[in-house]
Amino acid sequence: MVSVINNSKEFKELNERSWQINANFIIEHGLPHVNIERLLSEEIGDLKKKNRYLNTLLDIGCGTGWLKNIIPNSLDYKGVDNCSRFISKLSKNDKCYSLFDVENEHPNSDIENLKSDILVCSLSLIETPFLEKAFKNLFHLASNGAYLIIVGLNPFTELIKASKSHEELRKYLELYQSKELRLLISKTIKSNGSTSDSAYHRILYSPNDYIQQAKENGFHLVDFKDGNNKNDIISQTVYQYFLFKKS
Repeated sequence: MVSVINNSKEFKELNERSWQINANFIIEHGLPHVNIERLLSEEIGDLKKKNRYLNTLLDIGCGTGWLKNIIPNSLDYKGVDNCSRFISKLSKNDKCYSLFDVENEHPNSDIENLKSDILVCSLSLIETPFLEKAFKNLFHLASNGAYLIIVGLNPFTELIKASKSHEELRKYLELYQSKELRLLISKTIKSNGSTSDSAYHRILYSPNDYIQQAKENGFHLVDFKDGNNKNDIISQTVYQYFLFKKS
């Protein structure tokens, strides 16, 4: 379902409630990230090889903590999420996880403890209505010379998949192109033959939304990739990959 975000605070509350429900589904059934895992494994591995000074990685919106298993062993990993159910589950066996909302204000001590050489936001900023606040925190969480990796969704292919007709697609595209409006997509989660009881919600940010906020908050764009499965957009998600560096 495609709709317009009328109130950022209400969207945030809606999204937080949905993840408190959906976290148990994800913990039980998993959430395959095959294409993202392959992409990030290659990109982070290559980044580490070319920049030996990179020693720490912060996974923002870590979910089940799957990223920890695919990064080089030479990177010291920390994961944060604003969903207490994920963190409660992960923290039982590993102390590198903590509860943290990238949109909120935090004491300097908390920021310093999490400051890292590589920041990864894999499908987490698409659920962040206060994007400007998030980027201000990302700047402070990034050490000098740090890299910021963002994985987002191609908004046009998402609208194509959500549309039931050409007429509906035209309507959604007109709404998306309006500078005054922000669209969201709500859908259930399908994993390993099961479907969640509750929907989850994603904001259709454009590449320029990330690039502009990054520029205004001390990062410059190093690389951008727009997915490699565009010939199968109906069944496959087209991801967008951004690599920024702290200026």
